[in-house]
Amino acid sequence: MKSSVPIILAAVVLGAGLMFCVGKLMPNGNDSPPPAGNQSGANNASTPKLPTGSAADSSSIKLVQGKRYRMMIVSARLPAKKLTGKPWDMNAGLPDCFFMLRTPENQYKSQKVSDCLIPNWSDKSLSVSDLWSGRVRVANEGAVFVYDPAANKPITLNFIDSDVARNDTIVNLVFSMNLLQPGYTEYRASCATRSISINSDEQTDAPEMLFTIRIIPDGI
Repeated sequence: MKSSVPIILAAVVLGAGLMFCVGKLMPNGNDSPPPAGNQSGANNASTPKLPTGSAADSSSIKLVQGKRYRMMIVSARLPAKKLTGKPWDMNAGLPDCFFMLRTPENQYKSQKVSDCLIPNWSDKSLSVSDLWSGRVRVANEGAVFVYDPAANKPITLNFIDSDVARNDTIVNLVFSMNLLQPGYTEYRASCATRSISINSDEQTDAPEMLFTIRIIPDGI
């Protein structure tokens, strides 16, 4: 019996030590670690962030002063009639529209789109990111310009109805460079006042005319 007492005491001490170690290793309700992704400075694997400057990050696309860009009118929605209220062509015909772009560097004349109030000068179904990144090369369409919003170097845009006897002006517009944006941008215009503004969902009044401009870096 005497020899068993030290053994029992040793077992009790060993058991208490094990219980103490297990209690240290097992967290209680107040010591549970914070959820993954909420730690300061940690990355959340479920919502990866796009790298700054990637083509998929639209906020990274900016016009840079001193860089050359190419400007093209993609499509337009023209007024149903002339300012005088008369039809564009004889027998209530629709306009045969083309446009002229003039920049401080050069000018561009588009192809004519016949008998149409919604002319389209682009047959390309390309995303802005593809065009901007250079993964897709485009023809030398449109007019080039060096972006300088502080300089007094306007860009003129004329929409014209082509007629056999005499062409009719649809509208003559003058752009300041600070109104230009990269990629595709829809603008609204007044043929009467020749005012221009960027179209937005907040505007509820029907514009006299709409047109879309595409601006990409020159040379891609």
